[in-house]
Amino acid sequence: MQDLEEVFGHYKDKPLLSMACAREGVRLANEYMESQGFAQVAQWVPDIDPRPGLRIEAMPRYVFRNYDYPEIYKYRDAREREELLLDTRLALRRILEENDAGCLYSFWPDVLTLKEIGDPSDIATYFRLWDDDNRLKARNIVAQCRRNTNYGIARYAAHPFFIQGYTLCANGENTMHTANTEFQKALHRGYAGFESDSQNLLYTLHYI
Repeated sequence: MQDLEEVFGHYKDKPLLSMACAREGVRLANEYMESQGFAQVAQWVPDIDPRPGLRIEAMPRYVFRNYDYPEIYKYRDAREREELLLDTRLALRRILEENDAGCLYSFWPDVLTLKEIGDPSDIATYFRLWDDDNRLKARNIVAQCRRNTNYGIARYAAHPFFIQGYTLCANGENTMHTANTEFQKALHRGYAGFESDSQNLLYTLHYI
């Protein structure tokens, strides 16, 4: 979701962290963000509907938070801020993976990323996305009810994919996945994960 309103409408210039994790993941993220000088300014906690019978592999915690930039970055140019946000996302992802504590999907101004495994209708019910309560709104919404099919189901492999302002959904086999992956790994530090061959297409878009 991009160009957010309502809950996040007043924080469009503040980077927004989107994360699904265990309790330990929240602690690890808090410690890292504080150590880097980020200050939390807002948070949205989903009002979930955990009714019995929903086919969803829900995580214990969902974190959606806006942060102020570290003091030394408040007067840096846009390029330097973008590099900071990329490095922060990669660092948090690595920390969560090393501790098996969750997934970090995006960290960017005016962008919210929600991914989950399960029946699409039940996922919407669980997060009350059917409710017209005006709390979570965006002018640009990219959604796809698709998981990875070539390997074991993984949260990171769920569509869409995001990097530095670019979002992509794709459906179809990338027959040059291995060759593209090996090549793209050497192009940019942000080209990581490669849980789905669709990410090759996103990184090509970003690189161009």
